Amino acid sequence: MTAVTDEGSCELASLETWRLMEPSLSKLALPTPTEAGTDALSAIEQLITVVARLRSPEDGCPWDLAQTPQTLIPYVIEEAYEVVDALRSRDPIAIAEELGDLLLQVVLQAQIASEQGQFSLVDVANGISQKLIRRHPHVFGEVTVTSAEEVRQNWEQIKAAEQGTDGTKPPSDREAPALCPDTAPP
Repeated sequence: MTAVTDEGSCELASLETWRLMEPSLSKLALPTPTEAGTDALSAIEQLITVVARLRSPEDGCPWDLAQTPQTLIPYVIEEAYEVVDALRSRDPIAIAEELGDLLLQVVLQAQIASEQGQFSLVDVANGISQKLIRRHPHVFGEVTVTSAEEVRQNWEQIKAAEQGTDGTKPPSDREAPALCPDTAPP
């Protein structure tokens, strides 16, 4: 699939789930990077470099090197709850700090997975970008919606089609229910 921007076009990585998309999504209007976006990419790149150094077998941190995806589970949960607390406090400084701590968990998990040859942060970012494009046909395609509720319904229908379910599957014992099921999708 080709993305069309003001700067030209580029090939997007494809996933099997692209077959589920509306034909109207064949040409995507994607925004071009802004100065703020370039700054954000530089900051993310620095974080990736710091985490890679912490995990370096030659001169990294013994604690970071000892971590596995499983040992980090409590920290992922803790940081997610701390983000929620910060959001509820409406304190922008606390929110930024806690989002950074949660972002560290994402980058650290991806670093460990990359070391094990499973996936990389690039795969994580590409996967979520493609999911957002697929699940927002009203933005990236020609679907028309008139309300946030229609967006939520479309999101759930697309998600169910991707997962091969009818969208009514109850969560299993090991799945946690969504914290805010009645809100619009991200």
